[in-house]
Amino acid sequence: YRYLALQLDALMIMTSEPDGRGQQFIATMCEKVSQSREHFPAAECWADGGITLRAARLLAAAGAQHLVIGRALFTTANYNVTLSQFTAL
Repeated sequence: YRYLALQLDALMIMTSEPDGRGQQFIATMCEKVSQSREHFPAAECWADGGITLRAARLLAAAGAQHLVIGRALFTTANYNVTLSQFTAL
């Protein structure tokens, strides 16, 4: 896989089981994020799946640069407040 390192622009790490609504964040995927940053430092690291504010903090600490938030934003009472909380990380 190392030959791909120079060709990668980004990596998407799934942080919940795909294809299901309401899937929970899998905290052990933070290790995958850390590993991806180590093995592919030039590639942007995206994380998607079950991301709450707590999960976002863990993922940011692990090295994720972009977070795909869906349910955490669209099920909140106030989009602006929630979005501000995420962007403040």
